Amino acid sequence: MFPENLSALPHFTVGACGGIAASLIRVPTEVVKQRMQTGQFTSASAAVRLIAAKEGFKGLYAAKRELNDPENAIIGAFAGALTGVITTPLDVIKTRLMVQYKGIVDCVQTIVREEGPPALLKGIGPRVLWIGIGGSIFLVFSREQSAYLLRDDQQLVKTRSRTNL
Repeated sequence: MFPENLSALPHFTVGACGGIAASLIRVPTEVVKQRMQTGQFTSASAAVRLIAAKEGFKGLYAAKRELNDPENAIIGAFAGALTGVITTPLDVIKTRLMVQYKGIVDCVQTIVREEGPPALLKGIGPRVLWIGIGGSIFLVFSREQSAYLLRDDQQLVKTRSRTNL
């Protein structure tokens, strides 16, 4: 369908659209989570309902205090690295299941018996590195995207108010 020299374009487009769609869900989820963590709400449904009622749709895309890019990068890197550490055993099990073993229990028992528990952490270094870098990039990008959506929403409100005059 696409010329040979544009074969990456559909992949890029689908990836970008997927990232945007995910952020449309992820950002409000993050706002609700943050407000619950600070004790403002006790349930997610109450948070969504009250934020939307008091602040409108844009309230689900607005943070109370914006972190600067270095803060976002550092926090994102630590969060990503911790995620990498915690999920490495699961990644090892998943990888081994794809190439051998009868099931999860057989996989874990055989790895621990034949190679020892540290074998569940094989590949932890590169995994922590790439997930840490990804977390850093994601939080900085997410902040910029939220700011862009908020500016776009504010511009839409200004345009509508001018046309209603």
